Amino acid sequence: MLTCVNPSVSFKLLPDKTVQHKGVAVALKWLLPLVKQFGACHPPEGRIRQELRTLSIGDGRGDIKQFFNKYPDGETITRGVGGVSVTARSCVVMKNSAFGREKLRVFSEGMQSTVSIKS
Repeated sequence: MLTCVNPSVSFKLLPDKTVQHKGVAVALKWLLPLVKQFGACHPPEGRIRQELRTLSIGDGRGDIKQFFNKYPDGETITRGVGGVSVTARSCVVMKNSAFGREKLRVFSEGMQSTVSIKS
Protein backbone atom coordinates (compact mmCIF):
# COMPACT_ATOMS: atom_id res chain seq x y z
CA MET A 1 0.00 0.00 0.00
CA LEU A 2 2.91 2.37 0.63
CA THR A 3 3.57 2.38 -3.13
CA CYS A 4 0.52 4.65 -3.54
CA VAL A 5 -0.19 6.01 -0.02
CA ASN A 6 2.17 8.03 2.16
CA PRO A 7 0.40 8.34 5.53
CA SER A 8 2.69 11.01 6.97
CA VAL A 9 3.32 14.17 4.95
CA SER A 10 3.37 17.91 5.56
CA PHE A 11 2.02 20.37 3.01
CA LYS A 12 0.68 23.88 2.48
CA LEU A 13 -2.59 24.72 0.73
CA LEU A 14 -3.19 27.45 -1.83
CA PRO A 15 -3.90 30.33 -1.72
CA ASP A 16 -2.72 30.75 1.91
CA LYS A 17 0.65 29.04 1.94
CA THR A 18 1.52 30.12 5.48
CA VAL A 19 -0.02 27.20 7.41
CA GLN A 20 1.67 23.80 7.35
CA HIS A 21 -0.78 20.86 7.48
CA LYS A 22 -0.09 17.28 8.49
CA GLY A 23 -1.78 14.77 6.26
CA VAL A 24 -1.80 11.87 3.86
CA ALA A 25 -0.56 11.76 0.26
CA VAL A 26 -2.28 9.48 -2.25
CA ALA A 27 -0.98 8.69 -5.73
CA LEU A 28 -4.41 8.32 -7.36
CA LYS A 29 -3.08 6.97 -10.65
CA TRP A 30 -1.63 4.05 -8.65
CA LEU A 31 -4.38 3.64 -6.05
CA LEU A 32 -7.50 3.73 -8.23
CA PRO A 33 -6.53 0.67 -10.32
CA LEU A 34 -6.04 -1.25 -7.04
CA VAL A 35 -9.49 -0.19 -5.89
CA LYS A 36 -10.98 -1.57 -9.12
CA GLN A 37 -8.85 -4.72 -8.93
CA PHE A 38 -10.39 -5.57 -5.58
CA GLY A 39 -13.93 -5.03 -6.86
CA ALA A 40 -14.74 -1.61 -5.38
CA CYS A 41 -16.08 1.43 -7.20
CA HIS A 42 -14.73 4.96 -7.02
CA PRO A 43 -15.66 8.37 -8.42
CA PRO A 44 -13.68 9.67 -11.41
CA GLU A 45 -10.21 10.96 -10.58
CA GLY A 46 -11.12 14.52 -11.63
CA ARG A 47 -14.05 14.59 -9.23
CA ILE A 48 -11.88 13.37 -6.35
CA ARG A 49 -9.39 16.16 -7.03
CA GLN A 50 -12.16 18.77 -7.24
CA GLU A 51 -13.85 17.63 -4.00
CA LEU A 52 -10.60 17.93 -2.04
CA ARG A 53 -10.42 21.61 -2.89
CA THR A 54 -14.20 22.25 -2.62
CA LEU A 55 -14.36 20.74 0.87
CA SER A 56 -11.09 22.46 1.92
CA ILE A 57 -9.67 19.16 3.13
CA GLY A 58 -6.76 18.88 0.74
CA ASP A 59 -5.21 19.73 -2.58
CA GLY A 60 -5.82 17.91 -5.84
CA ARG A 61 -3.60 19.94 -8.17
CA GLY A 62 -1.58 17.80 -10.53
CA ASP A 63 1.82 19.28 -9.70
CA ILE A 64 2.16 17.97 -6.12
CA LYS A 65 4.78 15.28 -5.55
CA GLN A 66 5.61 13.18 -2.50
CA PHE A 67 7.73 10.12 -1.89
CA PHE A 68 6.30 6.59 -2.00
CA ASN A 69 7.92 3.17 -1.91
CA LYS A 70 9.03 2.19 -5.40
CA TYR A 71 8.24 -1.49 -4.80
CA PRO A 72 5.89 -3.21 -2.31
CA ASP A 73 8.82 -4.30 -0.16
CA GLY A 74 8.72 -2.04 2.87
CA GLU A 75 6.70 -1.22 5.96
CA THR A 76 7.87 2.40 6.11
CA ILE A 77 8.79 5.10 3.62
CA THR A 78 12.31 6.32 4.20
CA ARG A 79 14.95 7.94 2.05
CA GLY A 80 17.56 7.16 4.70
CA VAL A 81 20.39 4.65 4.54
CA GLY A 82 19.08 1.11 4.86
CA GLY A 83 15.60 2.02 3.65
CA VAL A 84 13.76 0.61 0.66
CA SER A 85 13.82 2.24 -2.79
CA VAL A 86 11.50 5.24 -2.96
CA THR A 87 10.27 7.39 -5.81
CA ALA A 88 8.58 10.79 -6.13
CA ARG A 89 5.08 10.50 -7.60
CA SER A 90 2.34 12.98 -8.47
CA CYS A 91 -0.36 12.82 -5.83
CA VAL A 92 -3.17 14.50 -3.97
CA VAL A 93 -2.85 15.46 -0.31
CA MET A 94 -5.50 15.41 2.41
CA LYS A 95 -5.49 16.88 5.89
CA ASN A 96 -5.51 14.40 8.76
CA SER A 97 -8.72 16.12 9.88
CA ALA A 98 -10.45 14.68 6.77
CA PHE A 99 -10.46 11.35 8.59
CA GLY A 100 -11.90 10.40 11.96
CA ARG A 101 -9.20 9.70 14.55
CA GLU A 102 -9.76 5.92 14.48
CA LYS A 103 -9.98 5.77 10.70
CA LEU A 104 -6.75 7.74 10.37
CA ARG A 105 -5.02 5.30 12.73
CA VAL A 106 -6.25 2.30 10.75
CA PHE A 107 -5.38 3.97 7.43
CA SER A 108 -1.88 4.85 8.65
CA GLU A 109 -1.30 1.23 9.58
CA GLY A 110 -2.10 0.17 6.03
CA MET A 111 -5.49 -1.45 6.68
CA GLN A 112 -7.23 0.94 4.28
CA SER A 113 -10.25 -1.25 3.50
CA THR A 114 -12.34 0.34 6.26
CA VAL A 115 -11.41 3.97 5.61
CA SER A 116 -13.61 6.63 4.05
CA ILE A 117 -13.28 10.40 3.90
CA LYS A 118 -15.65 12.48 6.03
CA SER A 119 -17.85 14.83 4.01
